[in-house]
Amino acid sequence: MNGTNKIAILLPTRGLIFGETIKSLFNNLKGFEYEPLVIVGLPIPDAQNKAVSRALKTDCNFFLFIEEDNVIPEGTLKRMVEMDKDVVCVDYPVQGGWSTIKKVNGIIQHCGLGCTLIKREVFETIPKPWFETDKSLDAKTGEVLDIPMKYGGHDIFFGIKLRKHGFQIHQLEGLECGHLRCPDLNRQEYNDGCLKILKLPEITKFQNE
Repeated sequence: MNGTNKIAILLPTRGLIFGETIKSLFNNLKGFEYEPLVIVGLPIPDAQNKAVSRALKTDCNFFLFIEEDNVIPEGTLKRMVEMDKDVVCVDYPVQGGWSTIKKVNGIIQHCGLGCTLIKREVFETIPKPWFETDKSLDAKTGEVLDIPMKYGGHDIFFGIKLRKHGFQIHQLEGLECGHLRCPDLNRQEYNDGCLKILKLPEITKFQNE
């Protein structure tokens, strides 16, 4: 069905992967050849850079970044591959209701890595490190600021590197991924083995109750 398309699944994780995430991956991978690459025990951005390094050692021509708490609607991956773009992202809600996709004059500047499909040649073109977290952007001026040990931002600077090397991010419109949270994660000594799993923005409502 998908010719020579082989997907490397890049899944950097803090150690836990939601069952619904795995289920949605399997549903999307039907008909594709794929190689799962789960990275455990490394911080941002080392986990992301390690995942890419490992993926480049495979014969996969598409790299799918999927985060441990995202749920991909069935059929999403097929549509992303069929777009045949250098980078294709799917939006997903984050706490506060923000989009993970930043656009300026209709052009995507950067996107979250929760569900992002990237062609192999992108990483073969852009020199390492592909992801960094020791910088930030001034929201008003666009100036690059050095902020060592800051949280995240690796996706923002990946977007900068993409544009610098002539690549463009495209969005798969018309759908978004689910984004899960588990407020019961540290619950102990309960006979009921079912954990409460919420999708954003439900988590915000739960925290306010």
